[in-house]
Amino acid sequence: MTDIMERLLEASSPKEFSGCMKEAQDHFAAPADFVEAVAGYLPTRLYENYYGDSVPRGFFGIMAATEAQTVLPAETGWRPYVQQTWSAARERKRTPWNLDKIDARNQESPQRRWHHFTQAAESADVSAALAWAKGFLANPSDRDYFRIQGLSYALADTAQGGFKFLYLLQAWKLAQSLQWKNQEAILFPALHFLVAGPREKQLSAQVREYWQVNPLTAALKNSGTVSEELRSRFEQSCLFGESTDEALDAVTLLSRSGAGVEAIRDLLLLTAAQAVANSRTGHWPGPVRALNFAHLLRDWVNLVEPHRRTFALLLGAALIHQASAKSSDGGQNRVLDQLPGHLLPEDASQVLRSVVSHSDPYASATAAQVILDRNSGDGAGLAATLMDLAVKNDGHVCGGDDILLVKVAADCYQASSAPGKNRYLVATAFFLGRIPKSYELFGAYGFK
Repeated sequence: MTDIMERLLEASSPKEFSGCMKEAQDHFAAPADFVEAVAGYLPTRLYENYYGDSVPRGFFGIMAATEAQTVLPAETGWRPYVQQTWSAARERKRTPWNLDKIDARNQESPQRRWHHFTQAAESADVSAALAWAKGFLANPSDRDYFRIQGLSYALADTAQGGFKFLYLLQAWKLAQSLQWKNQEAILFPALHFLVAGPREKQLSAQVREYWQVNPLTAALKNSGTVSEELRSRFEQSCLFGESTDEALDAVTLLSRSGAGVEAIRDLLLLTAAQAVANSRTGHWPGPVRALNFAHLLRDWVNLVEPHRRTFALLLGAALIHQASAKSSDGGQNRVLDQLPGHLLPEDASQVLRSVVSHSDPYASATAAQVILDRNSGDGAGLAATLMDLAVKNDGHVCGGDDILLVKVAADCYQASSAPGKNRYLVATAFFLGRIPKSYELFGAYGFK
């Protein structure tokens, strides 16, 4: 098993990797078995002694692949793993961190141990933090406590657009899906980055201070929707407001208008999708992570007290506003439907595949819109096409953010009842058409 993983994840060329990956697919009965083996080899090698603007992304990509697989039909379900494993093979790996030599610290109450963990984290003492973390993983009740506390701690640190929360949340989801096998290794790279990576807690502190004064309790009881006028005003404030407080006030206005939490959340996510479409060339990471972050806050909300749902709304709005301010191209929304869709041939899916591959973002958005216009129930089919196009691109281009975006957009589209929900998939098509392309592995592997 170790031999297969070593040859696969240390392969130096697409041709060598392709042979090893096909051997791995023959060896493992299902992708879940493959991921379990990867989790026993890869994550302890992906860390930095000093983090800068970049983070080792190989294992995050593998975790994103487990999400992406659910969008694809069974016959192409391996493709995200092929894409992201090659990306992991390309990445620099360090001497494996020996987790067996870490002594679990579990002699005190969970509350005291959590206090010690945060002290170690604030001091960037990775060894001590891992020892306290290991002490929580021995039994389910302690593990559940650490999961909630750790995710809440990561949520407060919005460095790199909230990537710490996204990384740790995906790690917990994978560990649970594998029935806690290799849980220490799976959590290791996310915890290492949480403790040793750069910090940014000013935004979340500002949101928490606002929330304590404006807890939005009405939104928890409301069941109303959002009027078109308020929808437009909210989007303008959240994307182009002069300050974070302007975006937060816009959420408060929705609550006071009678809108419920789910209606506000849906509008928030649609606004994030627009931020993705608005971003300048090369400035996509902030808005893409903001959309992924705002959607995946749902998983944290399901673990904590119900009243914290409104804090999640405010934090999502603040992160979207920040991402838009840093990435948007001008002070207004980009119009995506610039091309005459009625001129597209009957098989718009083939057009979509061509124009995304040839990096024509406006034609990509138009083709996606036409597919939905012609068959409003084909959201799942369009999402599968978009995912297939995303995994065609080499994984290092977006480090897993792209395939996670397609999954999030598909989920949001499916769950939404808001007008204009097509934006989730249309903006994603625009994004896929705009990002750089690298088809080195696609050709070597023989994908069709």
